[in-house]
Amino acid sequence: MNIFVRAIALYSVSLIIGTGSMIKEASALVLKSSGPVVISGKSNVVIRGLKIKNPNGPCVKITNSTNVTIENSDIGPCKNEGVYILTSTNVKIQQNYIYEVSTGVNAVQSKIINVNHNKFLNMNGPMPRGQFVQFNNVLGSGNRVNYNYGVNVLGESHAEDAISMYQSGGTSADPLQIKYNYIRGGGPSASGGGIMLGDGGKGTNIHASFNVIVNPGQYGMAIGGSKLITMIGNKIYGAKQSFTNVGMQVKNYYPKVGACSDHLISGNKVYWISSEGAKNSYWASSSATYKCLRVSVKDDNEWDSPNVSANMAAPAGAGITNR
Repeated sequence: MNIFVRAIALYSVSLIIGTGSMIKEASALVLKSSGPVVISGKSNVVIRGLKIKNPNGPCVKITNSTNVTIENSDIGPCKNEGVYILTSTNVKIQQNYIYEVSTGVNAVQSKIINVNHNKFLNMNGPMPRGQFVQFNNVLGSGNRVNYNYGVNVLGESHAEDAISMYQSGGTSADPLQIKYNYIRGGGPSASGGGIMLGDGGKGTNIHASFNVIVNPGQYGMAIGGSKLITMIGNKIYGAKQSFTNVGMQVKNYYPKVGACSDHLISGNKVYWISSEGAKNSYWASSSATYKCLRVSVKDDNEWDSPNVSANMAAPAGAGITNR
């Protein structure tokens, strides 16, 4: 069973995720209990220091708003999303603990969305929900998903893609960033996995770099379409499970939407075992219909790498850093 022990302690903060599913967290913050938070048509709003629950819907709903910050709060359990963002601009979700929700952060048709330094536990789904973070038509400069720490415990969650970029991207001068995140656990979905880029066939200029991914589900990282996506310096490990397929893959799932092309894959270390027991660290479609064009796969990638394992440390700074 899941065991939550939360102690309020001055000058002390830690999150320990060990064997099994024990979570222990000590925080210097005394949080104020709250029902759902709704921010609609507002500007310059800061929400912090709350313990937010909602058995009937999302815990935080932000619509048609600008300059909104949600920070230093516990968010969950919630029937729907921890944070739902719609048609809003310049929203920061930072330093929160988000747990037992359908999806952690779901941003739709919005701009300048930053999801940084959060901790996530057990996304409940079901599909199409089940992500720590999903961007849906989030385009332009200033978009970030950096330094987050997410865990799905198999049998206690219903995960899909841990981080999903659907028809979302950045600009050539300021690509959408997905960097220094830690992802652990996933499955048993036959489609879900670690980090999905270019989903929906739209959204260019994405940089996914220096993430650490352990046993995230069916796949580790994937490019599903679009253009100008880079995957650099990521570490991915997948042990054999009934649903495992491939560590890193490149395929144009949306040929009717547009070309999949001009991607860079460099400096990644991947070790992955498929459900059939075969090493399957990297795969790219060679089909005339589904092939991605001009994909630069550098020699510095380590496929079937001995330098990754289930015990890899999270990137420095991943998760809550000031609680």
